[in-house]
Amino acid sequence: MQYADQRTVPANDAGVPGLSLPAGLDADGAPIGIQLLGPDFSEADLLRIGRSYELATADEAWRTVLPEIDR
Repeated sequence: MQYADQRTVPANDAGVPGLSLPAGLDADGAPIGIQLLGPDFSEADLLRIGRSYELATADEAWRTVLPEIDR
């Protein structure tokens, strides 16, 4: 988990807005994500981009796959 956190820390350290969103599944069924970063005060643009991507991929098959939960 620490390794995964290292991929998201630069935006926090830089103090820039960021948005992470799901982008599909790899060959093993593991989730793939996209991280968008923008300049200061670009939150509205990032949210518009994220929403556009969400709408464009709404009918993709990977959107219906639920993750397996180890118990």
